[in-house]
Amino acid sequence: MRFTDVIEAVTVEVADEVLVRRRALDGGMTVLDRLPRPARTTDPLDAVITSALDRSRWMPASPVLAFAGDDSSRVERGVKVEVQARADGRALEKAVLLTEHHRHALTEEAVRYCEQINEPTGLGAYATVHNGSLLWDARLLPVRFTGHSDDRDDWIRTHTRTASGDWTPVAERPTVLWDCRLTARVMWQLICELSY
Repeated sequence: MRFTDVIEAVTVEVADEVLVRRRALDGGMTVLDRLPRPARTTDPLDAVITSALDRSRWMPASPVLAFAGDDSSRVERGVKVEVQARADGRALEKAVLLTEHHRHALTEEAVRYCEQINEPTGLGAYATVHNGSLLWDARLLPVRFTGHSDDRDDWIRTHTRTASGDWTPVAERPTVLWDCRLTARVMWQLICELSY
């Protein structure tokens, strides 16, 4: 039985990237990063996971272990390490309020995308700011974004609704929260990924 979260770095069939994800104690999975796949297939993934940990608020609580692929999830190979929150100041995340500037930038990003695929662009009503979080509801999959930071990083956390109506975190991505356009691109990428 596990008593800590686990960070994994995995390669997935037919994908040109390495997926870095956190497997929580409750069984939930959060995508932390997507990185280009190493040029040589023999490159060890432990360098990827070490780099991901260096940039995160997690520290290793076990050695890095390799594990075999899994046909059901299309994972080719991977490495994992048990982690715990850092005891220094980096473990203390702060909420960062998302603003009308973030909402406007997200709407512009959605319009830019929809114009490329010739879809209607009346998208302004889909995004609203509520209590410092940004809600996107295009009547398909409502998504809530919250901003967070510590003394080294900013990131966006994405939440979707459970069957009971509660918001539950499903993914997080690094960003620079004061850069509304960059943050909007990150949010739009997450919306697209969660919609397929």
